[in-house]
Amino acid sequence: MAEHQEIWCQPSDQPKRQFLVLFDDPQMDLAVFDDEEEARAFWEKANLNWTCYLMGTMPRTQSPSKGKPT
Repeated sequence: MAEHQEIWCQPSDQPKRQFLVLFDDPQMDLAVFDDEEEARAFWEKANLNWTCYLMGTMPRTQSPSKGKPT
């Protein structure tokens, strides 16, 4: 049986989930990562000297809620 592959809401047909570090300074380029831990480590270090944001792509379909209140 084939394993379910999540489809990410991101440009192109990238099979891997991508993470971006976006800087407030327009002279700074985007930093793009395939690995979440690497992206978080970069963001934590960059955040010491820059105002920046870590963004991750979301699944194209909403996953069912667990323990949904009635």
